[in-house]
Amino acid sequence: MKRLSLMILIALFASAMGYSQGNLMFHENFENPSQADSVNSFGPSGWSVGGALASQGTYSDSARVIISDTNTLITNSFSTNGYSNVLLKFDHICKIETFDMAEIFVSVDGGASWTLLDSSVYEGNSSYFESNDYFNASAYHSLWGAGNSTQPTNNWWRTETFDLSAIAANTSNIKVKFLLHDGNNMTLFENIGWFIDNIRVHAANGEMIPPQISMVKPFPKDTSYLKGPFNIKAEITDNTGIDTAYINYQVNGGSMNTVGMEVSNGNTYVGTVPAGNYSDMYSYYLEAIDASSVQNSARKPVNTTYNFEILQSPAPSGCN
Repeated sequence: MKRLSLMILIALFASAMGYSQGNLMFHENFENPSQADSVNSFGPSGWSVGGALASQGTYSDSARVIISDTNTLITNSFSTNGYSNVLLKFDHICKIETFDMAEIFVSVDGGASWTLLDSSVYEGNSSYFESNDYFNASAYHSLWGAGNSTQPTNNWWRTETFDLSAIAANTSNIKVKFLLHDGNNMTLFENIGWFIDNIRVHAANGEMIPPQISMVKPFPKDTSYLKGPFNIKAEITDNTGIDTAYINYQVNGGSMNTVGMEVSNGNTYVGTVPAGNYSDMYSYYLEAIDASSVQNSARKPVNTTYNFEILQSPAPSGCN
């Protein structure tokens, strides 16, 4: 219990400080005052920082497909010297037609040669990319409105992760290139652009893939006609194992409380949130820390909380 309490305190502090796994070797968020000061734009129309969409803050960088041409965005050089594990992460919306391609490359010689980042190093959630090694609106077909002219919103942002450990570990002259090019010598109505934000590269001497958390239904959300206690279950997995899992919750906007989660079966973890009273409002989220030397953490839901209110069950229809 003492170790659990210590791990929870560490994770809560890290979350409050905006902690990311490993050491931050490169970061570009396109915010004022410097905006795009660590990337360079090339191509007939180039990339442009704007405030129409942003995954965090106010600004992102974007470019549109140019017929029979390419637009590229290349980072400044950075180093991963002394580290064996390297992750590239970025947020993006890629609202371009299915025949066009948004690709990512890495150079370890300052841009003299480039390696395409393909499905073998992809750690994201797009099955389309896993099959094609590039992004367009079909990468998240329903969300990004493939085949139509729906305008993107900030709900469209997706975070991608690439494991560069086999390519760019312990190296001193690394660059990343985002390349957008026409695939069929034409553009359609859905060529709204590739929006990129919050580019970061993390390095460590240990794997940096955080745990995966999936809620097990049913779990309390929106309304509960029972006062509790509330058993909350989740499937939690990680290739290094799970060190600690817990639930953070508050009642009626009060102080945050924590309860540990224990393995109930296989990868299923369960924690019990204490009972309340009618009209109580609960907010909660789950967090897990893996067993790697880096102690990667994950949260569910990522940026918000699950919420529910305890209400009296309504009377059966026809009863007064």
